[in-house]
Amino acid sequence: MPDARSAHEKIDTGRPKEVADAARRTPLRELPASGPAFIILHHDEIAAAAHAYYVARGRGNGSADDDWFRAVAHLRRQS
Repeated sequence: MPDARSAHEKIDTGRPKEVADAARRTPLRELPASGPAFIILHHDEIAAAAHAYYVARGRGNGSADDDWFRAVAHLRRQS
């Protein structure tokens, strides 16, 4: 007589049965249709924007890292 259990139930995952059951019932999340799954930013593009922030703050006090991260955030919002 053939086994009526599914192939998934036959595999021993080492997880408690409750965890395996919950994983099977949890639907996969879909990516939002409003934008791309990822954005490619080029180094030169980020560097130009970071330099613009550096110039805008008077080329003085501040952090190059802060300018860089601010440029990345700005470019991500524009995409």
